[in-house]
Amino acid sequence: LSRRDFTVNAMALELDGKENLFIDPHNGMQDLIAKQLRTPGTPEQSFSDDPLRMMRAARFAAQLDFAIAPEVRVAIIEMADRLQIISSERIRDEFLKSIKSSKNTKEYMEMNDKIGFTSQILPNLKISKPYPKTNDHILFLAWILRKNSPIVLSKILNKINYTKKEVL
Repeated sequence: LSRRDFTVNAMALELDGKENLFIDPHNGMQDLIAKQLRTPGTPEQSFSDDPLRMMRAARFAAQLDFAIAPEVRVAIIEMADRLQIISSERIRDEFLKSIKSSKNTKEYMEMNDKIGFTSQILPNLKISKPYPKTNDHILFLAWILRKNSPIVLSKILNKINYTKKEVL
């Protein structure tokens, strides 16, 4: 459980047939109730194990209306460039999950800007701001990418493996 991404995902139930034992060595239930994202160990270790966990933190915050613990936020900002070692497909998948499930897509993207993820999620693209207040991910993407020529947009999005279905 100590190798899980966040404390809220580091809980277990031991079923031995006689008695069910709730296991929560990192106080995940307390964090779940407080709607806070913390890592079981140090954030630096967790994000070194898998840098995509930093994007997952942003998604959980946006999707579940959780707060990111201050030490986790600091580690994310300091380690944001580690996303470069993650495949474009994994980044794309996490980004699409995030914008599709976010309660407030505008705030989610503003968080990505502050952290430094936006340029890694949508590399070499002109991003239009301010962000629109819509949770329709198709309209949102169309709006923020509108200043790119169709040729450039197609070339870059195909390079990072966005399918036509995902873009349209």
